[in-house]
Amino acid sequence: MSIIPEEKSITDDVQIILLDNDGVIRVETNGSVWGLKEGTASFMVAYQTKLPSGQSYTLYTQPIVVEVGNFGTLSLLEGTGWQMKDGLLTRVGTRLKASDLAFSFVNVRYVQIYDKNEEFLPSDAPVCTGTLVSLFGEITTVVVKGDLNGDGVCNAIDYILLKRYTAGNELEKLQIAAADMNGDGQVRSADYILMKRYALANTDAEN
Repeated sequence: MSIIPEEKSITDDVQIILLDNDGVIRVETNGSVWGLKEGTASFMVAYQTKLPSGQSYTLYTQPIVVEVGNFGTLSLLEGTGWQMKDGLLTRVGTRLKASDLAFSFVNVRYVQIYDKNEEFLPSDAPVCTGTLVSLFGEITTVVVKGDLNGDGVCNAIDYILLKRYTAGNELEKLQIAAADMNGDGQVRSADYILMKRYALANTDAEN
């Protein structure tokens, strides 16, 4: 078995070395190993230590083989009121935590939540427009209703962005989806009115 030069440092003394992987698993900085797609992968753990004499050396485990099976597709529990279509999860409310998002899926045990930069999202971190939900390589991007700037809330900043959009400024795809307040697939005057009410109410609550 040839070693691919792909290492993940967990601490100053511990590294996980991916062997035959081909994108089957992913190693997080906390040392957890996640399956990304069906297949077989293997890795070793390396531990650097010292002898009483002060000489340093590295211990390696035997290769650990991981079999990743098919655990279905991303499926929402009933009653969320959200919509999952074309790679987007829309109609998601504000002030939601990553753990709440994960537990809204049938496959909660295997669902992983990442931020827009594909970094693992802690369970108590806020869910924002651009948050990613992953199940073994199947990825859906979250759109939080009214959260145009991706901070997880709908406030005056988002309202200003929408106001500029109605005046001719451009918005990105996710921002336009977040601006669709009534969920009819379009951004029109009705969304503008809803956004104003929602944003001003949230802004007052923050002050």
